[in-house]
Amino acid sequence: METSTARRSRCTYFKTCGSESPSDRSHLAFFQDKSKAADGECKHCSYTFPAHDQIRVPPNARKAHMRHVPQHEFEQRTEGREYDEHYCGCFGWD
Repeated sequence: METSTARRSRCTYFKTCGSESPSDRSHLAFFQDKSKAADGECKHCSYTFPAHDQIRVPPNARKAHMRHVPQHEFEQRTEGREYDEHYCGCFGWD
């Protein structure tokens, strides 16, 4: 049995259809490539990688806005990016 590593795309019409097709920008209506959508975005706080590297705040910071600075290691967001998105025409074209 052959295993395919090619990305797949799901119809996301109101998140109800879910039909799948091979990802192909030239053949799928309203195609959105989600593979790069979260590159460099932390799965815990959505800060970018440079923000994690640049922000250095002591853990005992007293200002409210300073307490929301990430106090965790950067982990790239991957969930929700397994499939690209498109519209398959399941609800018509007009």
